[in-house]
Amino acid sequence: MRLIDAYKFREMMDHEYPFDKYTQMHYPALDEAKSAVLKILDICPAVEVESVRHGYWVKSSEYKGDDTSGYIDNRWTCSECGEEAIVNEWFMYDLTDYCPHCGAKMDKVTE
Repeated sequence: MRLIDAYKFREMMDHEYPFDKYTQMHYPALDEAKSAVLKILDICPAVEVESVRHGYWVKSSEYKGDDTSGYIDNRWTCSECGEEAIVNEWFMYDLTDYCPHCGAKMDKVTE
């Protein structure tokens, strides 16, 4: 979904296609189309917008095993919600551009 500024849209329509006698006389279909578009714009519901959260993937490593054998367990978690990244069918982490749990955009520089 792409949100637009309805007031700015109306202002741009008025600038590009002004309601004047010339337009009404020579381009009545354009005048009717503009009226229809602005009427639809007026009845469209407004949406609630919340600010975008920004985060980054945090890598944590933990040694699992004893002194003679073991492995390093790497995990990736969201810096905002602490949830773990999704593991794909190849058992690898999908470090996506957005956290699938909280929706944070992963564009913040690692701290």
